[in-house]
Amino acid sequence: MQNIFLFKLIKKIIRILNKKRASNKWDEYDVNSFILSLIKLRMTIKELYLIEVKGELRTEEELNAIAADISKAKLNLEEHISLEEQLVENKKEFENLKNSLITLKKSYNDAQEQITEISQWHEQSEKLSGDISNYEFTAQNNLTKITTLATTAETNKPQIEKYHEDIEGMIKLFNKQKEEIEMIIEDANRASMAGSFKTQSENIDSKMKAVDKILLGSLVATSVISLFNYSTSLSAADSLNILQFLAKSIVTIPLLVIAWLKAKERAYLFRLREDYNYKYSSAMAFEGYKKQVQEQDPKLHQQLLQIAVDNLGINPTKVFDKDLKSTPLETIIDGVGKRLDKAVDGIKGEVNDIPKKTKELIDDE
Repeated sequence: MQNIFLFKLIKKIIRILNKKRASNKWDEYDVNSFILSLIKLRMTIKELYLIEVKGELRTEEELNAIAADISKAKLNLEEHISLEEQLVENKKEFENLKNSLITLKKSYNDAQEQITEISQWHEQSEKLSGDISNYEFTAQNNLTKITTLATTAETNKPQIEKYHEDIEGMIKLFNKQKEEIEMIIEDANRASMAGSFKTQSENIDSKMKAVDKILLGSLVATSVISLFNYSTSLSAADSLNILQFLAKSIVTIPLLVIAWLKAKERAYLFRLREDYNYKYSSAMAFEGYKKQVQEQDPKLHQQLLQIAVDNLGINPTKVFDKDLKSTPLETIIDGVGKRLDKAVDGIKGEVNDIPKKTKELIDDE
């Protein structure tokens, strides 16, 4: 067994030396392994020598010396254990004494603080004693003043009651004026909200008056010219020359076009004015409705506000989406067209019902 171990050590040393020759440097691990292998090799060679030459690893003297050393080491160990136990007990006692000293020091500091506080309280009590004496003197003076004031108050009681009644009357007057001011503010709010609509409605009204003047002027001029053409187109036999009358009436076409345009413009202006008047009325009524709704239901107030925003926010140009019939001819044509459409739809319905009715007749037969 020792020979095999020795062979392995030698083989390991040779491997480390070969690795060093190949890399030409010593690795730290290889150095440590090489030194350890040499130590093990030395010990193994010594053991083999003692076994092969002397027949045993230790001599009798060496064994006795080792036994004596072991006994001495045991005694030292026991003494060391005893000393260690004594040190542990001494350490515990020292810790207890240390804790006691800390407690005493803390108690001493607390006592010093209490002594300081007691001294401060003593100084404050002396100061308070002086203040109490001063307060007693002041209280006596105040009592005299209070007695005097009570006598004066009793004397002035009727006048004070009169002042109290006057103040209550002023409060009532103030509340009344406050309500009037709130009503004025509400009216001002309504006026401010609706002012722009009212102004725009008045502007449109003035434009309508100007358009009416132009429209009436065009119609009057057309009538005068037509009457003049009619009178000049009569022959000596009081017969009307139609061709001559139509030829002269061409002059009135521009006036008729102007009248037609102004009539259409007036119709649109009338719708715009009514739209602004409606918004003006809504804005004026909103403030009154708002106060009543706020007292009843906040959600209803929110709905009222949304309705007001929707009504007041509609674009006035929406009235231009629908075409207007400003002349009798357009109205007649539109009416005839609607009746024709209705008649055509009725005919289509009758035509579509012919197969169905025919089938019903066949089934009846």
